[in-house]
Amino acid sequence: MPRPLQAILFLLVGIAFCVPARADETPPQLYDRARQSIVAVQYTLSTELGRHELIVPGVIVSADGLVMIPMMAVSETWPDSQLKEFKIIVPKDDADQQELDAVFQGRDERSDVAFVRTKLPQKWTPIHFEDEKLNIGDPVYSVGILAKAGGYRAYFMRAMVSADIRSQTKQILVGDGGLATIGSPVFAADGKAIGYVNYQPPFPMWLNDANPLVPLVSPPKFITPTSEISQSLNDPPTAEHHIQLAWIGAMELNGLKKEEADYFGLVNQPAVQIGGVAPNGPAEKAGLKQGDIVTKLDGQPLERTDDPEDLPMLLRQKLLRLKPGTKVILTVLSGAGQPTKQVTVTLEPRPPAPNEAKRYWAEDLGFGVRELAFQDRYVLKLRPGSTGLYVAVVRPESSSATGGLKPNDLVTQLNGQPVTDVDSFKTAYEAFRKAQPTTAVVMVATREGKEETIRIEPPQ
Repeated sequence: MPRPLQAILFLLVGIAFCVPARADETPPQLYDRARQSIVAVQYTLSTELGRHELIVPGVIVSADGLVMIPMMAVSETWPDSQLKEFKIIVPKDDADQQELDAVFQGRDERSDVAFVRTKLPQKWTPIHFEDEKLNIGDPVYSVGILAKAGGYRAYFMRAMVSADIRSQTKQILVGDGGLATIGSPVFAADGKAIGYVNYQPPFPMWLNDANPLVPLVSPPKFITPTSEISQSLNDPPTAEHHIQLAWIGAMELNGLKKEEADYFGLVNQPAVQIGGVAPNGPAEKAGLKQGDIVTKLDGQPLERTDDPEDLPMLLRQKLLRLKPGTKVILTVLSGAGQPTKQVTVTLEPRPPAPNEAKRYWAEDLGFGVRELAFQDRYVLKLRPGSTGLYVAVVRPESSSATGGLKPNDLVTQLNGQPVTDVDSFKTAYEAFRKAQPTTAVVMVATREGKEETIRIEPPQ
C-alpha cells in the first residue's frame, strides 16, 4: 500500500477512535474485537456474455463458517447456476490473506440478505446481533473492510443517530460522520451489535473498486436495525433448503396518496389499493378484486411510511415474513361510501421466479432463452395453456441481434414447429444446426402483442 494512502487511513482511524464506545471498552478494543468477524466474499458471475469476478464485504454470523452478505450482491435476477467459485477471504495482519472455498447458501428476501458457508467447518468469532432501541443523538460505531487495493484492511467509523426513517423497511439515518462500507456491522455505545449496513444506492458495495478510500469519502448513512434481519439470522437458508416465501397473489399494489385517501373517506389512514389480482391466486380465491383498498392487516392499521409509494413494499415485506399456509385477515374497502369488510386470505408458496427457470444458451447464434415464469405470464397477459420461451439475453452484434431477435421476445415457433419447453427446443435447434449448418433459423416471436417472423442467418 502506498505510504500516503497508509497515512490517510491511520489518520481517519485515529480520529474515529477519539470518541469512547463505553466505559469498559474503548474504540480500539471494539475495533480489535469486531475485525475478527469481518471478511470478504469473492465469487464469479458466469453469464452467457462473460465471466466477472466480484468481491463484497461479509460478516461472520456463526462460529462454524456462516457469513452474511447483502442480497443485492447476488441480485435476485441472477440464476443460482451462474454464481460460481465462492471463496471467503480472511484478512491477516502478519501473513498473507487466507482463501477458503465456500458454498452459496441462498438469498433471503425476507431481510434482503444472503448467506455463504465455508466448505470445511471453522472455529470463528461471530457477530451476535441484538435488538436494542436507539434514540436520537446516540453514538453508533461500525467496522468495515477496505477494498482489495487497500489489502482488505478493517477500518472504524463513528456516527450519531439522526432520525428514524419510515420506508418499506425500518431504517435509521445517521449524521456527524457516516458508517463503514455496505455489509458492515453497527454497534451501540455499549458495544452490542445492533444493526447492519445493508445495500443503499448510490453508496459503493464492491471491493473490486481500485480506490479503497471511496467508502470513506462517501460513507453510507442508513442502519438496518437487528429487528429487520433477525428472522434470517435465526432461520437462514441452506444449500439444500432455500426459503419458501409466502405469496398473496395481489398484483400492482399502489399506496394511496393523501388526496386519494381523503376521497375514499380514509382520512389519516395509510391504505394500499390492489391494481390487479393473479388468476387462481390466493387473493382471487378469497374474493379480492382489482380496485379493492386494504386498510388493515390482521386487525391492525397499516404502518405509516414517509412516502405513500413505500406502503406496498412494506405490506409485501410483512407478508413475505409469514409462512405459506398462514391465514391473514385483510380489512378491505370496495369503494367510496361503502362499508369495510373482512377478507381472510390463505397465503400460498410464491410461484418460481424467473431466475429459477430452466435456460438454454445458443452460443453459435448468440441468444439465450428460458422457460416462462408466472411473472412473465402475468405481464404478457398470456392465456392459460399458452406456450413459448422467453428470450433472456441476446449477445450484441451476434447473428441473432442482426436478425432482429430482442430480449423479452416470446418465441412461439422454431422452423415452423411450436415451441413448448426448453428441452424440446434445445433438441430441435441443435439437430437443425447440425444437419443444416448454413441454413437460416426462422423463429416466430411475440413482441408487444404482435407476432414477428425473425430470420437469423448463421455466421459463415
